[in-house]
Amino acid sequence: VGFGPFSYGLVTVLCVGARVAGLALHSPDTVSLCLAAVSMLAVALQWKAIWRADFVARKVFLQRHFAEMFRAMQVFHYPLHVVCVEKFLTMDRWYFHEELQHDGVLKSMKTPRDVVSFTLNSHRAILFISHQWFGLSHPDPENEKLHIIKAALQQLCQQTGRSPKNMYIFLDYMS
Repeated sequence: VGFGPFSYGLVTVLCVGARVAGLALHSPDTVSLCLAAVSMLAVALQWKAIWRADFVARKVFLQRHFAEMFRAMQVFHYPLHVVCVEKFLTMDRWYFHEELQHDGVLKSMKTPRDVVSFTLNSHRAILFISHQWFGLSHPDPENEKLHIIKAALQQLCQQTGRSPKNMYIFLDYMS
């Protein structure tokens, strides 16, 4: 399992897991995924604290906490929309979500099971990219960060040996 933040100026990509994936706090579903990850960390820390307790107490503790987490993660309130990195690298400007949806560029997933099937069973990765907006109504009016994000994605593809065809991104403005 790998874990590591990759920082490129004002853009941060947080990679978690055996495959490249990440977390951003821009929608209720990504917030819930982030909270689930934090919950799992908290459970692991609590587990360590009670490690010396008897086996039955550990088993009951884990069953109860993991059952609660998995119940909460069964349904997204909104679909997760991602864009293929290969397509993103060809973009010369930021596109609205509606434009990408109309052109059939967005891949939509409605449940966590869809995400697992999309990534794990097909060797694809989803990156959640978080960045500070430069404007109030547009994230990057001069496309400065667009070029930074594209360069970061190209570098990440080179460093990991992944094809841009098998990497997808979630960006708040487009997704």
